[in-house]
Amino acid sequence: MNGNENEIFIGNNTILGNYVSLYTSFYDKYSFPGSISIGNNVFIGDKSNIRNCMIDDDVYIGNNCTILENVIIEKGVVVLPFSVVPEGSIL
Repeated sequence: MNGNENEIFIGNNTILGNYVSLYTSFYDKYSFPGSISIGNNVFIGDKSNIRNCMIDDDVYIGNNCTILENVIIEKGVVVLPFSVVPEGSIL
């Protein structure tokens, strides 16, 4: 985890797999806060990389996923293993 510049919030009953990387930094291209917010009951699979994003409750992110900047993942979404979620996406 690298939260030197901004906050990382992790909700209740959330599981981070082995070697998950969380990165925050100042990011103003879309006036996004540059922090990571992960809701309740979220699973993030092994070796996934998460950057400046918001993940709502009850989300499943498979192994080896990359979630790029300014992404919003809404409640109940499943991100399949080895997926790359492009910058600015709303799922």
